[in-house]
This record gives sequence, structure tokens and C-alpha cells, in this order.
Amino acid sequence: MPIQGKGPDLKGAINLSPSNFDAKKAGEVYKKSCKIRQAEIPAFDSVGTFKNELPAPMCGYSVNPSKRFTLDRRDMERGIQLEATEHPDFDLADIMTQFGFGPVIGFRKARGGRVNQNWIVQTGDAQVVVRCVARERSLNDLRFEHAFINDLSRSGLTYRFPIPLISTSGESVIVKNGIHIWVYEYIEGLTRVSSTRGSIGLIATAMASIHEAAQHLTIPHSKITPLVIEDPWLLGTMRSWQLQLQGSADERIRFFCDHVQECISILEGLDCARYRMLPRIPIHGDWCMANVVFAADELIGIIDFDHCCLDTAIRDITALLQYECVDARAPFKLDISAAQFFIRCYNRVSPLSHEEVTLIPAVAIAESADAFWWKMYEITNNQGGTITLSRIEDLFRTLCWFSSNEQEITSALCEP
Repeated sequence: MPIQGKGPDLKGAINLSPSNFDAKKAGEVYKKSCKIRQAEIPAFDSVGTFKNELPAPMCGYSVNPSKRFTLDRRDMERGIQLEATEHPDFDLADIMTQFGFGPVIGFRKARGGRVNQNWIVQTGDAQVVVRCVARERSLNDLRFEHAFINDLSRSGLTYRFPIPLISTSGESVIVKNGIHIWVYEYIEGLTRVSSTRGSIGLIATAMASIHEAAQHLTIPHSKITPLVIEDPWLLGTMRSWQLQLQGSADERIRFFCDHVQECISILEGLDCARYRMLPRIPIHGDWCMANVVFAADELIGIIDFDHCCLDTAIRDITALLQYECVDARAPFKLDISAAQFFIRCYNRVSPLSHEEVTLIPAVAIAESADAFWWKMYEITNNQGGTITLSRIEDLFRTLCWFSSNEQEITSALCEP
């Protein structure tokens, strides 16, 4: 369920006065650094045959898969079946040659991926992922991502990461048809659809271990994608969209217009100064079941660092809680018991401060508000054909629930 991209450059690019407001331009500028989720690794057996089977859930704790609406702009929309009939818009053999590999034996497009495309390629001597990066991402974004991954791989952690391979020209990124492309070794294993108590604990341990390691990393590039609680540009954008969209016949847009002012009021009530004081580290930015790789009951790898940036540990934590720790009966609510378990497992490795934990609801509110607006962009730009009114309503319910239950959530998560 899952949005970033609200930096100073955006404020300069969008005129927020209603008479001059260009919704499409605003959305395109925003889209340049937004978070749109994707999956990238399908099942692949030892002889190169692609499998569609998913592992059976572990016993003891399960989460309703319908939870995936929570940050719906970042909804992954992942299909289970592989897209075996598609072909890339470039010569895979040429790319393999550029990275020093032999002839291509077979390939498949990885499932999902609404922005980036990923091709799993089998050669005579390797299985690799060819990752085609969204045009909206800058080369600086890629440099930050690669530096972060490379530093983590040298930090002594036991997890596997999508380490960028170096081409014969000495570069980790090449350009084909105007698209940035990079390659990493395929990580053998499986991703899972739904979380269990065991998997939640493993993810908490992995995340805390990576956050601990990240505190000691010095990355020579910067990538900052502030939340609305730090940069209030989204408030003005929401007000302008409310004016522009008034009178729409679309019930989804009408719901947005009827409730956006309440959303703005909630955002204005958040304590932004406290969040600004928290320490910044490189974070993954997209923790969920689809981005961790398992072998049997062991978490062996973390993938999809597309949305990594410099931010707080609780931003990673909040994303995971909103993805994987939601109430099975009312998915716009947090499953308090599951969230408590995650925090306890995390704290065993890297204890959170009281201040950090108390700000988790504010981060959840900010992310939900962001998603609420982004759905309007998709709908008004003919990208919202599958977006239902109930999905828009659920985003708003999530925002309101975290706001109304902030003290209860904070008290529960702060329990030892």
C-alpha cells in the first residue's frame, strides 16, 4: 500500500493559484519522484524454469491480503502469473554482452511493476535481473540507490542485496532507447503474498539491522523526499485541486472534494517540528512482503530499493505497519497486537526512542493524505480505471482513524 516527492523543486514548479493551476503539470512534476510500488522477482527454479507457486503461509498469524489498500497510490497491483508473452523494447542479448555475459537462453518479464520494468534473464553462466528504470527517476537517484546497496553489502550483514553489476565499460548504469538500465544477480528465493507472525518478526529484525548499519554509512549523494509534515506544499495543492474539481460528476472526485478540507485540517494539526528533529539515515523506503526474499522460513534478501532516501527509521517502520500489520476485519485500522510484536522485535536490535514511537501515527497520517490526493491525479489523468469509490473512502478512513486514535496507538506501541 503505498509516495514521495515533495521537495523545494516542486514548490517552484507549481503555481498554486487556482486561476493558473495546471493539474496535469502539477501531477507530472510530482510524479518525477513519487513512490509507485512494484515487485521484481518471480519464482525461478534451479534449471531456469519459472514457477508460479507461492509458499503456504506459516501457522500462527495471518493478515488479510485485502490490507493492500492502505496507502493506495502505492498499491502494487501485483499479479501472480508471470507475463511470459511480453518482450522488451531493446535487445537483451546486447545488454548481456555489455555486462560480460554469454548468450541468452531464456527470459521473462517479472510480475507487477507499474513504472519500472524488470526482466529475469537466464544465460549460460548466470541468472540476472535487468532493471529498466522509470524515466521520472534521475541519475542522481540511481547513484544514491547504488551507493546505499553497495555500502550495505559491505557492512557485514548476512542478507543478500541487489548489488549493481559493472558493465564492460566500467559503468553500473547504461542507457538504451533513453532508458536507464542496470543489472544485478538474481536472488534465488520466494516473495510472499501475506504476512505471518514469524515473517513479521524476521522483517523487524532485518529492518532494525539495516537501520543500525545505515547509521555508519556515508553516501556521497543526497536524495531527500520529505513528507507533508515537513514540507507543506501538498496542502496548497489539495486546496487548488478542490477548487478545480468542484462540480465533477465522478463520485470518486466528489468524495475527495467533500472531504479534502477535513484532510487538510488534520495535516495542519500535526506537530511537524518534532519530526524535523529526528535523526536521518539512508532508508529502504518500501518495506513490505513483496520486497523481501525468503528461502523456506528464513529471510535471505531485501530487494527494490527504488524509493530509498535519507529520512527517519520510523518512516520505514510506518510503511511496513500499514502494509503488513492491519486489522483483518477493518483494513483501514492498525492491528495493534501485530504492530506491538513488530516494534518489540525491532527494539531487540535497535531500540527506538519514545519520541520516535510517538510520531508513528503522524507519519501514517501524512502518507495516507498523500495517497488520497494521488488517486485524484490518476483519475483525472485517465489512469484510474480500476480505482473504486470504496478504495478512495478507505484511504480517507485510514487517515481519520490514525488521527482519532493517535494516543491509543502511541500508548500501545510504547509498551515494553
